[in-house]
Amino acid sequence: MKNTTHLFIKNQEIEEIISNLANEINLFLKNYQNETIVFVGVLKGCIFFFTDLLKKIDHPDVVCDFLYLTTYSGRKKISNHEFNLLCDLKYNVKDKMVIFVDDVVDTGWCLKLVTDYIIKTKQPKDVKIVSLLRKNLDNNTFLKIDFLGKTIENKFIFGYGLDLDEKYRNLPDIYYVD
Repeated sequence: MKNTTHLFIKNQEIEEIISNLANEINLFLKNYQNETIVFVGVLKGCIFFFTDLLKKIDHPDVVCDFLYLTTYSGRKKISNHEFNLLCDLKYNVKDKMVIFVDDVVDTGWCLKLVTDYIIKTKQPKDVKIVSLLRKNLDNNTFLKIDFLGKTIENKFIFGYGLDLDEKYRNLPDIYYVD
């Protein structure tokens, strides 16, 4: 790593955040006991969060699916209002409760465009969003996050599934770079 890196969020705190989110989601899902719930991970950054969260979900009928998209090229954002969809959902979510699982909300535009796309083309019964982190930006408050782990400063972060030029996803903690 060429820049200075700093420990930002230890894995123990991440685990506590996930337990709290899972408790909130489990309480919410009590109203959907007889329905299939489709958790949709937004790849690649969500992989650790998605797995750790779903292990704590106490619902009898859960389906896992993924969207693979990109909004970054290295450390540069492609655009605030576009994304490249590399892999679409495989499971039919028509008339199902869909819960998007994302690692971090930056501007919120990508997740907004993706949820709008799913609502328009796949016709789920309802869509909810869970995010481990949300950057504290004035321009991302338009996106409603139903289950939010923590709001953070606007820093470039990596580790715990998040990458720095496709590296360091395997780190158990989250770091930021100057």
